[in-house]
Amino acid sequence: MKKFAAVLMIALASTTAFVGCSGNNNSQVESSQAVEKEPLADLLQKMIDENLVRMPMEVDETLAQEAYHIDLNVVDEYAIAQTGITPGPGLIVMVKAKDGQLEQAKANMEALKQDQIGNAFYPAEQEAAENAKIIVDGNYVGLFILNSEVEQTAIDMFENSTK
Repeated sequence: MKKFAAVLMIALASTTAFVGCSGNNNSQVESSQAVEKEPLADLLQKMIDENLVRMPMEVDETLAQEAYHIDLNVVDEYAIAQTGITPGPGLIVMVKAKDGQLEQAKANMEALKQDQIGNAFYPAEQEAAENAKIIVDGNYVGLFILNSEVEQTAIDMFENSTK
C-alpha cells in the first residue's frame, strides 16, 4: 500500500510539473505572435535585389493610397514594388498594421487583389493574381502576385524577416 501511495504521489507531482510547463509554452506562443520585422523598405529592397520583381516602378504616397489601397490610418509602414514590364506578373505589397487595424489591413489587401484580377490584361497576370496569397505574420500583411517560380521565395523572405 505504501508503494502504491508513493507511485501515486510521483504521478501527481509529474502531472503538475507537465501542466506547469505547458502553461509556459502557451505564453511563449502568444508572445511570439507579436512579430517585429526589419523595416519593410529594407526587406523590399532585398526582394528586388533577388530579382523577384523585374524593373520595379517607383510608387509615391499618393499612388500608394489611390492605386494600392494603402490607408495611412490603418498602417504604420508599407512597401510596394510593381514591375514596369509587361507582360508578366510582378507585385509585392507589404504593410504593418496599426494596433487593432489588422482586419482592415487584410480587407484592403483583398480589395487590391480583386483589383489586380480585374485589371489583368494578360492571362498569366490574371492567373497569378487569382492564385496570389495574402500572408499574415503578426501585425504584418503581405500580398505577393508573382511568377510561380519566385512567389515562394518572396513569401519565405517575408515570413523569415523578423528582427
